[in-house]
Amino acid sequence: MALSEFENKKWEKELQAYIETIRPPSHMRNEVDIQFKIDGQNIFIFEVRPSFQDPNEMIETPVIKGRYFKSRKEWTIYWQRTDLKWHIYETHPSASSLSELLNVLKTDEYGCFWG
Repeated sequence: MALSEFENKKWEKELQAYIETIRPPSHMRNEVDIQFKIDGQNIFIFEVRPSFQDPNEMIETPVIKGRYFKSRKEWTIYWQRTDLKWHIYETHPSASSLSELLNVLKTDEYGCFWG
């Protein structure tokens, strides 16, 4: 089930506020930046850097994926392993709110998201 426009804007606002707290200083953002996108009921937070081979090409490196299940009012939390597939974050597989999901990312107690 797709997100309502209200939910989409609410989460966009919350994600933007969080991202602003972790982004590098503005003078460094052409070297590394943190961004997000909402795609249907999925949110992605990723790092953006210039490619080593072609500095004009920007590379997105995924950090975390959250998938919202409206029927359960719950987020499932995923991280990307070296096989480049999304796996459920087993130590904290779900969150009851986007704030809780962002807190899991912030604490990253096992170094799965930021390394």
